[in-house]
Amino acid sequence: MKAFRLTCITFFLLLPLMVFSQLNIDYFIQRGRQQLYNYQYSQAIQTFNKVLEYRPYHAEAYFLRGIAKYNLQDYYGAERDYSQAIDAKANAVKAYYYRGMSRIQLYNFQGAIDDFNTTLKFVTGQPDLFVQRGFCKMRLEKYREAIADFNRALERDKKVKRAYYYRAISELNLGDTTATLSDLSRAVSVDSTFINAYVTRGRIYHQTTKYNRALEDFERALHFEPNNSQALLNRSLTYYRLKNYQKALDDLDQVIKIEPANALAYYNRALLETEIGAYNEAIEDYNKVLKYNPQNILTYFNRGILRMEREEYAKAIRDFTMAIKFYPNFAKAYINRSVARRQLEDYRGAMQDRQKARQITQAYQDNKLDRINFADTTENFRRLISLQGSQNLPRHFGNIEKSIEPRNIFKLYYNRKNNKNLTKKLSQYLEDSLITHELDYLDKDFILGMNSRETRSKDFYLKQIEAITDSIEAHPDKGKFLMKRALLKEHTKNYNGALKDLSRAEKHLENNFFIHFLRANIRAGMIHYIKMMEDDTRIINIDMNNQLVEQPISREVTFHDYNKVIQDYNKSIKLAPQFVYTYYNRANTKIENKNYEAAINDYDKAVFLDSEFPEAYFNRGLTYIYLQQTTKGCIDISKAGELGIDEAYTVIKLYCQ
Repeated sequence: MKAFRLTCITFFLLLPLMVFSQLNIDYFIQRGRQQLYNYQYSQAIQTFNKVLEYRPYHAEAYFLRGIAKYNLQDYYGAERDYSQAIDAKANAVKAYYYRGMSRIQLYNFQGAIDDFNTTLKFVTGQPDLFVQRGFCKMRLEKYREAIADFNRALERDKKVKRAYYYRAISELNLGDTTATLSDLSRAVSVDSTFINAYVTRGRIYHQTTKYNRALEDFERALHFEPNNSQALLNRSLTYYRLKNYQKALDDLDQVIKIEPANALAYYNRALLETEIGAYNEAIEDYNKVLKYNPQNILTYFNRGILRMEREEYAKAIRDFTMAIKFYPNFAKAYINRSVARRQLEDYRGAMQDRQKARQITQAYQDNKLDRINFADTTENFRRLISLQGSQNLPRHFGNIEKSIEPRNIFKLYYNRKNNKNLTKKLSQYLEDSLITHELDYLDKDFILGMNSRETRSKDFYLKQIEAITDSIEAHPDKGKFLMKRALLKEHTKNYNGALKDLSRAEKHLENNFFIHFLRANIRAGMIHYIKMMEDDTRIINIDMNNQLVEQPISREVTFHDYNKVIQDYNKSIKLAPQFVYTYYNRANTKIENKNYEAAINDYDKAVFLDSEFPEAYFNRGLTYIYLQQTTKGCIDISKAGELGIDEAYTVIKLYCQ
């Protein structure tokens, strides 16, 4: 009862403030809605963030932010926001529906079914709900239950083309080809431009050797969408069956022109090129497949066979070895590697491979191995170019040529127009005893960030250094002057001079965590600068007039490895264990040392200290994705996008679909 009274008292005390805030909340909600309407999804997310900052349980703000994330293809983030909306308002019917849609994208089909079941308790007349639930049941291979849902959708509306289409797919999986063709025909009668229905019906005609009818359907699809890659890919397969190799190649060329990263098109084109004896071109296409799908077993195997044909036995051995690495029970790869080794007079290795192939084959015959039998690949080329083979490779990997760079370390940058108080920023993470007047001295000139917003010439910094140097020896606060001069020297790329100043400053400012932090940053910057050198004496830069200039590198620059950088960060953390940026910077340095697990531990500490540290989420997400822990990575990248890093949505489109 006391708790209830206290809540009531608090409520009445805050009532005037809440009334005032409500006006602002309504404004931001409407503003966010307008941004959604204008497809400004990233901006909308930031607007709803402001609402949630003041009203952490605002169901509509979570729901609308989920809509923005869904449209940015951030399905992890959308699911999380819809869940928050549901928690804030249990009967949020729309949130259940859209969470179900997000879960479909995340392949959580049972979770989506649960959400659609809840939605159907409140809304029963919408055929789309039955279509979506049926689709999920179909993906879970509950085909008869799925058909029942599609029937319910069609009872409510006879013109739901997707109900016919998905029912056809379910019937096909139950082996009823006649019913499948009938439903696909109904789908295109409802919508004569329904491309997927034409392509699927064409595939069935292809599988039943009705190649001319298959061509008719693929051509109908291409009439409505001339650059539809699926129609082109499937038409190329049909042309192949009709022995019209040139048209098959033309279609594959067109797919690659439309989608330069389409691995399947390169793969099938390589098989066709092999068929007509164009081995060099085939190898080049296999190289492209492996660029976009570096773990494709059959591509290594096929390329190895071509290299055997060209008597490149060492390269062939490497290819067969890679195929075996990804599938250790690949008997045919052992047999071919045995032949290649014999050609190079490695008789012992050849014998071992042949014996291993026999063991694998015997194990299959004895049913000791229950995985797909790759031992029999005699009809390698003929079989793999079939429609069945085309389903076993990724179709499109997106624009993975685009470089995704992690966020840089946080450093001090000179900025005389600085309106951010450095001491105030540091005080968010430090005890008062660590905020000393030595750091106050830097406030008016430096900002803490990942890059400088102000560009100054080298001469400017040299004049600043000269002004400090004239009075530094006689000044009683020598330590802080040395610290500032070190930072200015860093701007002139005089890294060793900067390090010497910090070492001197350390003698005057004992146990100053910031000196170690700055020294680690400067050492890291020096290493990065050295890596950029084109030769031993000069580097090409661009000046403020966009002119290329050659700058001589200071003779004082010497190599420092990342271990020294990490040692300084360690000392800084020991002196100031709550300073979040040191953990973040140390994590980035560990990435440079390829110590990924240790880097993740440091990012963990950073987000523990600051739960809204976007750069830490972004870099940790990229690290998880690199380590092939994609779900964890995508959740982190989603959070980074929510916190304002727009590039996160590029990463999501490339790696989180």
